[in-house]
Amino acid sequence: MVYQRKGINQLGRETSLYKISWTKDGWPIANDGKGPLDTNVRPNLPWTPQVNPSSDEFSSSKLGIQWYFRRNPVYADFSLTEKKGHLRIYSGYFDIDTILGRNLIVQRERWLKFSATTKLTFNPDTKEQAGITGHYDTKTWARLGMQRGIDGKLQLVLEERRYGVKKVLQVTEDIKSNTVYLRMAVNKLQRSFYYSYDGKNWISAGDIPDAAFLSDQGTTQWPFMGMMTGVYSFNRGTGKKIPADFDFFRIEVEE
Repeated sequence: MVYQRKGINQLGRETSLYKISWTKDGWPIANDGKGPLDTNVRPNLPWTPQVNPSSDEFSSSKLGIQWYFRRNPVYADFSLTEKKGHLRIYSGYFDIDTILGRNLIVQRERWLKFSATTKLTFNPDTKEQAGITGHYDTKTWARLGMQRGIDGKLQLVLEERRYGVKKVLQVTEDIKSNTVYLRMAVNKLQRSFYYSYDGKNWISAGDIPDAAFLSDQGTTQWPFMGMMTGVYSFNRGTGKKIPADFDFFRIEVEE
């Protein structure tokens, strides 16, 4: 069952444009001092739509305008040139659930039904982890990451942090390759995670049937920003700098 509940805001605040006039001393006045209006008259300008990109093939020497660093980045840990056509993120110190963890880039979620897909090459030594995430803040996220288990074999771990409580939802053992495709499919409040070896045949890595916590109502810190999605790489205390190479990040939107 896929549903959306009233009062759950995944997309954050909307943006509005207001007419601004300026006083003689340089003070801005919106709508002639009438305050916010539900409707307004737009200026007679040509229709010039601008749509920010979402997908990225990482073929440029700079990140696209859609990407955000969630903290001040350690630029030495990110590269678009060391492996051509890839975003390389070295496994940074700390983890995704602390403000000290910096090796995460995200973009805003602008749709209620979409999928985010990346192709990851990563060869961790132990518990270093890299993968894909739906991220609100350090206390509110879900992620699917690749690491090594205690038996030394590669595994995928689906985790969530809900209202500050971390939980492992599913572990997929014995991953056959250190190059995998990862996908997060969002259908309103449902989030499903998948992996693939060829980008065509997808295998379930776990589900969150009701992910209402991944919304403005899932946090009490800054409840208006909306959800974000992106990729990350952390060493989680091992101190090792291991490259995680992301070949692309593609968004497919469903109507």
